[in-house]
Amino acid sequence: MITTFEAARDEFALRYFDWCMNQTQRAGTESFARARCISGFNGALFQDFLDEFGSTEALKCCTACLKKNNRRVLAMRGEQLTLEEIANSKRFANFSRVLTGGVEIARVPTRIQARRQQIMTGDCRLASDAEIRKTFSQLLVKRFGPLSVSRSGLLQFRREVNTWSVSTNIEFRDDNIRYSHIISGMSELGPHAGIIETSISYLAWLGLPGTEWEYATVSELPSIASLLIEFIELFLEALPDLLKGIQNPLKIS
Repeated sequence: MITTFEAARDEFALRYFDWCMNQTQRAGTESFARARCISGFNGALFQDFLDEFGSTEALKCCTACLKKNNRRVLAMRGEQLTLEEIANSKRFANFSRVLTGGVEIARVPTRIQARRQQIMTGDCRLASDAEIRKTFSQLLVKRFGPLSVSRSGLLQFRREVNTWSVSTNIEFRDDNIRYSHIISGMSELGPHAGIIETSISYLAWLGLPGTEWEYATVSELPSIASLLIEFIELFLEALPDLLKGIQNPLKIS
């Protein structure tokens, strides 16, 4: 029986890591089709990586990055990264930088360059925060019910799974839309007394930086919201099994 918060966190970490590995393998068999629809900086950069190296090499990179990001899980299992995995885990980070005039700078993804050019020439109009809030609020409420927070720059809703609080946050500001989940213990101190996992999102499942969209136009909002809802549903549907039998030691009856 799990009797401490640390034990609950560790048990979830083990299960979540295995689930992420399965999701990464699934994404690889689908040639990372859904990842290609994520137009934020890191998502667009990953698309460039895919175009240059292909899905097989991208899968190796993602698997190694996922393991590197979960060294605690590997340690609990008495495992460690192989030399090949260490090399593969560095590939995306190295790809994200270029040498220009003897100076190493961040690589700007092809898709981001193209969208910035469209903005400069007036060929597209970016969605305002108010338009993002309106479109996303309507679709999120329709699928998940009332929002716990709905204000400029942030939409949030919560779910209770067993004795755990799962918060889904959609943030939007400065032409950027991002989302993530936080799982925390519920107690008389409030819904966020102890966090067992944070920064959960689709690209994070693949071992990559957070999931976001940049420079979205009004016409793109419905498709972005639809994909976002797909990601949210996928994780929320998996949570009962991921948390099964993991009781929150902070819960006070």
